[in-house]
Amino acid sequence: MQSKIKFFVVLATIALLFNSTACDDYSPTININIVFTLSNGSGLETHMWVDGEDMSPSNKLMSGTSRSKTLSVTVTKDKPTDYTRRTVYVGRNGSRLGYQEVEVNCLTKSVTAFYDGTYLSCSVK
Repeated sequence: MQSKIKFFVVLATIALLFNSTACDDYSPTININIVFTLSNGSGLETHMWVDGEDMSPSNKLMSGTSRSKTLSVTVTKDKPTDYTRRTVYVGRNGSRLGYQEVEVNCLTKSVTAFYDGTYLSCSVK
């Protein structure tokens, strides 16, 4: 009787260990953080923002200044190098002046966006 109890205790312990390690580690996606550096090279105050933000006083940049925003991007574990798109926007006086989509994946560390007053350019590193 005592050996049957020990057997079931050992079996239950193994089942719990397997369940906690196998289930906790499985997730079809991973989150990565990408730093967006937004720089205003125009001669006027300009809003620069990324997905998940709206034009607001918090993203209004004086001429010659920049700000950083970190975005958490979800990618699929079995295809981590597949690209997903994120968008950088510029605006002034309540109007959107332009935008640029950038493709990022798990290899992307940062995105640098520069607005010169006419054109918004983005580079991915």
